[in-house]
Amino acid sequence: MGKISKRRLKKSVKSVDGWKGWRLNTPDGNFLTKLFETGQLSPAAMPAWIKEHYPQFKKYKKDSFSSGVRRLKSNLGLNTRRGKGENTGK
Repeated sequence: MGKISKRRLKKSVKSVDGWKGWRLNTPDGNFLTKLFETGQLSPAAMPAWIKEHYPQFKKYKKDSFSSGVRRLKSNLGLNTRRGKGENTGK
């Protein structure tokens, strides 16, 4: 039996742990989109809070899910940050 590279070993460990990368075009992605669109989740909802209250999202990697939620909020126009120069009081 041959030597296993570190990269291949890391891939096999990740798949054994069950962590998955986040994809928006899945049933979970559609569900999350619907939660934001119907107002069941506020734009200020943090990814960690979402994972805590909706257990089906716990199977996704933290960084992948967080960036996916940020992209989804941006696509839906739900960003809570002000734009540059908006309402700064200057």
